[in-house]
Amino acid sequence: DMLHIVHGPIGCSYYTWGTRRSKVSSAEGVKNFSEYVFSTDLQDGDIVFGGTKKLSAAIKEAVEIFNPKAIGIYSTCPVGLIGDDINAVASESRKLYGIDVLAFSCEGYKGVSQSAGHHIANNIVFTDIIGKGTRETKKYSINILGEYNIGGD
Repeated sequence: DMLHIVHGPIGCSYYTWGTRRSKVSSAEGVKNFSEYVFSTDLQDGDIVFGGTKKLSAAIKEAVEIFNPKAIGIYSTCPVGLIGDDINAVASESRKLYGIDVLAFSCEGYKGVSQSAGHHIANNIVFTDIIGKGTRETKKYSINILGEYNIGGD
């Protein structure tokens, strides 16, 4: 039920989608956007003049068509180089649409083995979704947060 938008050129988006080692599935009747590739498809002009307007338009379109519960924005290497403020776009969109919009500044997934990017993403989920406060404990409830599955096993 979370839609993912790769902010960058279409080739980066396709690579991101195509190299996933394992597909996810959802229960019947639950929204699942994993089969789609959402991209801002930045072109040369967007790299020169910035792509935040294109990102805002992509989020608007995604909300209108798919009505997701949340949106993740993932910056690519070119976006990191030009300095698009995806955090500002996420914050503005969160207020505008009333859903969680998370900005992951993980250009190239950062780090030698991409581990820094995974840590950045996990920290954002912990702080922005789960929170640091306490919650009421329910009988038989448990949260399972798995490490990324790079090998598909």
